[in-house]
Amino acid sequence: MRSPAIAHSRRRFFGARTLLAWLLCTTGLAGAAGEARASDLHVTDGGDSGAPGQYRTEVVAANKAGGANRVLVDVPKVTLGSSDVDVTASLTVTPTSAAAEVSGQATHFLDNSGSGPLSFTLDSGVTLDSAGLQPQPGGGFGPQPMVLEARTGAWNITIDGVIRTPVPAACPLTACFLSTPGIDPTALSIDQPGSTLTIGPTGVIDATQVNPATDPFLVGNQAVTVTDGTTVNIKGGTVEQVSATVGAAAIQAGVINLTMTGGSVTSSGVGISSG
Repeated sequence: MRSPAIAHSRRRFFGARTLLAWLLCTTGLAGAAGEARASDLHVTDGGDSGAPGQYRTEVVAANKAGGANRVLVDVPKVTLGSSDVDVTASLTVTPTSAAAEVSGQATHFLDNSGSGPLSFTLDSGVTLDSAGLQPQPGGGFGPQPMVLEARTGAWNITIDGVIRTPVPAACPLTACFLSTPGIDPTALSIDQPGSTLTIGPTGVIDATQVNPATDPFLVGNQAVTVTDGTTVNIKGGTVEQVSATVGAAAIQAGVINLTMTGGSVTSSGVGISSG
């Protein structure tokens, strides 16, 4: 028979151990849930002055928070200036109403400095597009060269919204001439291997030249360019490219893993150029 002192000591020991295990368990669960659960950052101001509630401000906040976050666009249109938007953490851009447009001369750059892939999702109802003409490095004017570019590291990109880089209908011949080779307007570019692009049922990637017959000097616009080692899953939606350039492609790719189970790829030149 145990003495009351020993029994009390054992109860106190097991009680402390149980409490410690409970604390570790609940702390671990909370941490896991915190990593999995996205923070919602709301865009309530369509400007680009650096004020709270603006799109750029909330993207910067998402980068600093790390993890997987959502930027919810509560306004019908966001107008960005010429400074690029850098995304360095997993991000979903989604509308809170029927539709939202994020427009301007800024390129969205996806930069991943980590070892594993990050994710970028453009939800249905959101449009990223080019506002139109801007000065080109070699002189003259042309459309925004890039709307979304996965520049560094591996990314899992899902497009259920719209990425568009059209040439404005009023663009004259002299203004549309791209005098610097290689500055070809592209809606989406993936520059590093190990990334995945998924185009969902409502996804649209469009690099259509509005007036290919009257603006023949605008050359080489492409909807998508992807590097070697990229996986492309086309589950639906539309990839479209129209230009005056013979042989220009809707999807310009290296050696990739392509799966197409729905949707369409259309081009005035080549639908998919790979190899």
